Amino acid sequence: MTHITLKFIGEFWGRVGFGHADFAFEGNTVREFLPAVTQAYNVADLLLNPDGVSTKPSSRLVINGRFFELVGDLDAPIRDGDVVTLMRPYAPAF
Repeated sequence: MTHITLKFIGEFWGRVGFGHADFAFEGNTVREFLPAVTQAYNVADLLLNPDGVSTKPSSRLVINGRFFELVGDLDAPIRDGDVVTLMRPYAPAF
């Protein structure tokens, strides 16, 4: 079980109603984190593309201040004590 601080910014904050939480999930990668967080907070439509795996371009997942794509993509490690931020800083273009 991996224990992290989870932060919500922008639309994520609006959806869940608060800015941060202690969160635990089974596993230690983004690949394992995504289904856990989307199920726990009902944010799949904000975070994931229809394939259910890749993240939407208008949403960002940041681990300790670094975009997950730059530190391993879906296999990016998430360790105990990390700060993981979900942000949707701008509205998607339609």
